[in-house]
Amino acid sequence: MKISIIEPLELPKKEVLNEFNSIDAEIRYHNTPPRSEEELIKRCSGAQIIVLVNQQLPSQVIEEIDQTELISVSFTGYDHIDIEKAEEEGIAVTNIPEYATASVAELVFGLAISLLRKLRICDKEVRDEVDEKRSNLKGNELRNKNLGIIGTGKIGSKVAEMGKKLGMDIIAYSNTVNPEIEDYTTYLPLREVLEKSDIVSLHVPLTKQTKEMIGERELNHMKPDSVLINTARAHVIEKQAFIDAVRNKSIKFGVDVPHSNLPQDVKESDQVIYAPHIGYYTHEALKKRLKTTVNNIKKFIEDERQNRVV
Repeated sequence: MKISIIEPLELPKKEVLNEFNSIDAEIRYHNTPPRSEEELIKRCSGAQIIVLVNQQLPSQVIEEIDQTELISVSFTGYDHIDIEKAEEEGIAVTNIPEYATASVAELVFGLAISLLRKLRICDKEVRDEVDEKRSNLKGNELRNKNLGIIGTGKIGSKVAEMGKKLGMDIIAYSNTVNPEIEDYTTYLPLREVLEKSDIVSLHVPLTKQTKEMIGERELNHMKPDSVLINTARAHVIEKQAFIDAVRNKSIKFGVDVPHSNLPQDVKESDQVIYAPHIGYYTHEALKKRLKTTVNNIKKFIEDERQNRVV
């Protein structure tokens, strides 16, 4: 059996190979992402199992990899894989549904506190040696604020748990009620969650149903000067609505996956704290992800279903 790791797994090569060596297979490891579709197909060629993180795997590539039996996605999201084509070709797909729950949840509060305590402005004023005038730096506490959570799966429920411990009141909108947080969470329609929340945190996958679920109308429902944290996908928020809200200074945003090609004034606005998709990016989460990836492959070889999406 041949396993091709077609892009880096964001940990040292030695650590990755030490973990994969527990599988009785020939391991091909690539230190850099493929630079072309041709190179991508070459890396996949002849391998029964392909391992990747964020690499796009469109239908035309899947058609070419006729020996592949498993696409092992070392990531939670798998919208970069043509799932329908994989299923059509009889290729199994696995993912890592839970490895960065704590990492992402902690970032939610890091972004929220940065906005509530105006840390971006504080940092700039200290570096620029601005005279000590704190009147414009007065912030707000988390305690006794309404935390609205959109999507109460693993990460959303972890955010709820942490918010409760910080003395926040938890309200939520989700397709299903999570029994783990039901005792202290009030489920409401989306509009009511937006209207009542001081901080809203988005925790939904990007699907046809959730794409641009937060648009101009939804943002207008939010309290003036409230905070919206997005550690999900950029396009859960409609791009132009986001731009307009930033320019109007109606609400503040903490964004882990920004839209591409934003206007310069929106990039530089103090209304927003940006991060370049680092919610999952901690030592602890990446080590857990590696172990789960290897375990998914072992279970597949043993003909057991684990973390299968196809």
